[in-house]
Amino acid sequence: MSSPAARPVAAAPASQPALPDELLEDIFLRLDAAADLARASAACTTFRRVVSARRFLRRYRSLHPPPVLGFLEADRPGAFHPADPPHRSAPAARALAQAADFSFSFLPYPMPNFWNVCDASDGRVLLCRCSSNTDAFADLVVCDPLHRRYVQLPPIPDDLAVPTWVWDMPGFDRFLDPVSKEEKHEEEEEEEDLSFGVICAVQCQHKLVTFHFSSVTGKWRALMFNRVLSLASAFILWIV
Repeated sequence: MSSPAARPVAAAPASQPALPDELLEDIFLRLDAAADLARASAACTTFRRVVSARRFLRRYRSLHPPPVLGFLEADRPGAFHPADPPHRSAPAARALAQAADFSFSFLPYPMPNFWNVCDASDGRVLLCRCSSNTDAFADLVVCDPLHRRYVQLPPIPDDLAVPTWVWDMPGFDRFLDPVSKEEKHEEEEEEEDLSFGVICAVQCQHKLVTFHFSSVTGKWRALMFNRVLSLASAFILWIV
């Protein structure tokens, strides 16, 4: 009896060609939710390497601004109001409220209730502490409530403050510098992620004075405008 004909053995499937990192980045940039991006990064080491790269994270944040998780009350440290359902950020907001210290108990002074919230952006909160009602140049700190870290800003130097000082200041504002950072070389990326700026704007009767602090230099600088200039013109001069 003749032996049965041997069945052909199927060839092993050829391995799928790996997608280049540039194409993976373009795919991941189209994910709207950060949670979906986190799930994709957990799929394999290649995805995780692409997603965790600082260059990709900068591009993703530029296209997908951070969602609103809640708001802080200016004169009530610790009063954080997280987003509620059905807002899509409600789960992340609830987790942030549980993990972060919005009472700012880690600050150097024993009574954090004396601090007021001036501004908040990109996970940082700017706080001021006035020793009196007339103390415009107050103590300033930039806090990271999630990691319980802070940077206390040095006082504005007298050689900058005294020549511009007037007693009848109709307006004084303090806020985090909203100007986007320029891209840097890879060896400077970590410093870029940790850097920040603070602006103090003083609107006097006949002039507008701005003080700018940079965490990179650790110094204040001042710029003065004549009030006859329009605000738009002054802003253009400030950017230059």
